[in-house]
Amino acid sequence: HLLNHKNIVRIFSAHLYESSMSGIIIMEYIKGKTLDEYIKDYSEYWWDLDGVFVQLIDAFAYLESKGIVHRDIRASNIMIDHNDVAKIIDFGLGKHERLGDKHCKENSVLSVVNHSDVSISPEEEKSGEYDSLTDMFYLGELLCRLILKNENAVNDFRYMPILEKMMSCSRSSRYKSFAEVRD
Repeated sequence: HLLNHKNIVRIFSAHLYESSMSGIIIMEYIKGKTLDEYIKDYSEYWWDLDGVFVQLIDAFAYLESKGIVHRDIRASNIMIDHNDVAKIIDFGLGKHERLGDKHCKENSVLSVVNHSDVSISPEEEKSGEYDSLTDMFYLGELLCRLILKNENAVNDFRYMPILEKMMSCSRSSRYKSFAEVRD
């Protein structure tokens, strides 16, 4: 709820009821499409896929600056509204990178998340470490996979070389940060 970025869903309040192990979250309503629906319906005349990409990179650079890793990068967790504004949602598996826990090793669910339709895996798969560079891999892989399914999107998208570097299986071959991608 402390995050404040135009491309991240706003949480207005949360009420946790420990006695019943439940809670209520009041958040921003986003009327639009999931990322896969957006790219599937992509038309070079109507959508702004390059703009959506730039917004997502900016949002993940913001998360990275706050020490937050999302850990559940999938098409259903990215919404695009009717004004082509991208919103990252569902931080249920997210973690805050604490001092001394740089790679979020505790309670890692790397083997569970991010694996729907993924044909390649990052080198972190073996170590179980998960940080913002792992988010970068999965965001790049997701976008590349979805874009390649739509000929209009492939022909119109200008940032494919950046996606390819983001989704390198080797951490040392990726960008060093989302801020570097943005720059």
